[in-house]
Amino acid sequence: MIKELPLKIKNSIMSTYEMLLETGEKRGNEKKNIDFVTNLILDTDFGDQKIASLATVSIEFVRKIRASLAKKQKI
Repeated sequence: MIKELPLKIKNSIMSTYEMLLETGEKRGNEKKNIDFVTNLILDTDFGDQKIASLATVSIEFVRKIRASLAKKQKI
């Protein structure tokens, strides 16, 4: 029975694990940004520049969310 993984395999596994954690974190942050921008669009009269500033995202990001909402006829 192997008590310890060889260093090369251990480093490879940890790199993969760290990559998966980072990917999950990015997706979580993106979801939060989408939700926050969506709420600002639906619940305020703020323009795209103000929303982008408050959410610390790009104006293009806000415009994509606004266009998506318009397609879904939420606004």
